[in-house]
Amino acid sequence: MRIRSKIFVIFFITSLLPIIFLTYINLNFSQNALVKDTESELETIADLQTANIHTIINAYKNRINFLAARPTVLSQVTTFNNTKDNTQIKNTLNSILLSLPDVQIVSLIDLQGNVVVSTDDSVIGKKQFISQLPVIKVTKDTPSIDFLPDNDGNLKIRFRKTLYDKTTKLGELEFITEENIFNKVTNNYIGLKKTGEVDLAIKDNAGKIFFITPTRFKKTAGYIPSTFANTTPSAEALKKSNTFIPETSDYRGKAVSAVTRYLSDLDMGLVVKIDRDEAFQPINELRDSMLIFSFIFILFVVMVVLFFVHSLTGPIINLLFAAKGVYTGDLSKRALVLSKDEIGELSASFNTMLDALQASHEDLEKKVEERTKQLETSNKDLEAFSYSVSHDLRAPLRSIDGFSQILEEDYTPKLDDEGKRVIATIRASTKQMATLIDDLLTFSRLGRKPIEAQDVNMTSLAKTVFDELKLANPTRVIQFDCAELPHAHGDAALLKQVWVNLLSNAIKYTKKKETAIITVASTSDNNNNIYCVKDNGAGFDMQYKDKLFGVFQRLHSAQEFEGTGVGLAIVSRIITKHGGSVRAEGVVDQGATFSFSLPKT
Repeated sequence: MRIRSKIFVIFFITSLLPIIFLTYINLNFSQNALVKDTESELETIADLQTANIHTIINAYKNRINFLAARPTVLSQVTTFNNTKDNTQIKNTLNSILLSLPDVQIVSLIDLQGNVVVSTDDSVIGKKQFISQLPVIKVTKDTPSIDFLPDNDGNLKIRFRKTLYDKTTKLGELEFITEENIFNKVTNNYIGLKKTGEVDLAIKDNAGKIFFITPTRFKKTAGYIPSTFANTTPSAEALKKSNTFIPETSDYRGKAVSAVTRYLSDLDMGLVVKIDRDEAFQPINELRDSMLIFSFIFILFVVMVVLFFVHSLTGPIINLLFAAKGVYTGDLSKRALVLSKDEIGELSASFNTMLDALQASHEDLEKKVEERTKQLETSNKDLEAFSYSVSHDLRAPLRSIDGFSQILEEDYTPKLDDEGKRVIATIRASTKQMATLIDDLLTFSRLGRKPIEAQDVNMTSLAKTVFDELKLANPTRVIQFDCAELPHAHGDAALLKQVWVNLLSNAIKYTKKKETAIITVASTSDNNNNIYCVKDNGAGFDMQYKDKLFGVFQRLHSAQEFEGTGVGLAIVSRIITKHGGSVRAEGVVDQGATFSFSLPKT
């Protein structure tokens, strides 16, 4: 990640986190406060409606208790039971009905449960209606209450009071209301906004939850759908719970907040609730407002951060481009000094350094040019020297060798043994001198010869060189083992010279062994192939290993092993030109191993 991106991310995060934190704290505080307010409002309405229900019930109880205790009513009921004359009692029931505007029917029930006298003649002689909804059981002196559904699905409330003549049961006085008296409570939506409501529920004889008043969204009384029956606030209220529920589902499956009240004397559950969408609308509006504000603020922060990041990283990027130009060799590049701060000072110092570097580079180029001319002159001198060695030195050597040969061939009979030895020494020395001159010329030409790289089969090359060398030593017993070697990428002629020098050395230094053993093998590492030539010859002392690859450096005398001391130096120079390296290991009289490495590609 670039520094501009890093700085942007750091500043953006450090600016964003406080906004998120403050927004969360504010929303959480506001939500908690709104939950408390909602709880308080619902609790207040629940307590008020509970008191209203008890007020209504007590009013009806007091009326029926008062009427059932009137001596006139009791005496007329007794007379009716004895004479079956209903004239007086019916007149009394009609007068009672007129005094109770909310009551539709007033009836007298005999001990067998038959309606014997009523303000509604259509029910006389019929059995008292038995509701499937539970009767609210009360004591002897308290009226019972139950619920009668009509054809429209609405409920009417029935109050029944047992009539006693002292301890003798005479029958029951029954009031049936004109409408559901509890509708006055549940239809009152003051303080409940658009979605709030008050629900009154009981359990029927089978344990199912039944609304005894129409709900706000279901216009008739009835059962709660079984899908929601056990999870509604009404179910919680009928478990005798008086509590606030911040979040639950009502009979519609809607999320609501609710307060429950259990009316123990009536075995009813009262619920005051409101949809959470409406109850928490202020917090939702606040959240939306804060999100809009946060978005605008974040946009502002992004713009400020981008400006700041650009002002901070612009000079750095400009300096980077200038540095890349220098890296590619263009010393004419200069960094723009865009400010007077530390980065501006750095840019100015960078430009000063470039000025000095460019001046130094130009001076260096002049020196290189001068040294190149000197090198060209030296190369010409070396070529002249090589020509001189090739021609001027070879001519006297040929003359010495030629006259020594004439002397040896024509005057041998006249020479004693010492003379013959001297002539042989002269001829051997001239041949050695000629070989030395050839090796020196080869060594000097290696530095100028370009490499003609190609794929080289090292296995075939090593075996071919050994076969050629073996022909020059037909009497030697040599055990030669050559493993399969990896191919090399290099100059075939020069690599052949490497094998010639290493294998000829191995043959030469094993000449004192009855059976010479020469092994060619290879290993590799991550970047190089390593080729090895191992023999069981004279070996060498490892403390002198650094001298092996120098010119004219020999660890054995010329009388013991012939040679000029240039062969390994040639090997070292060829391998170095190919980007490799050479090394040697040996033990005196136990043999030596010479290795060289070449790059794999």
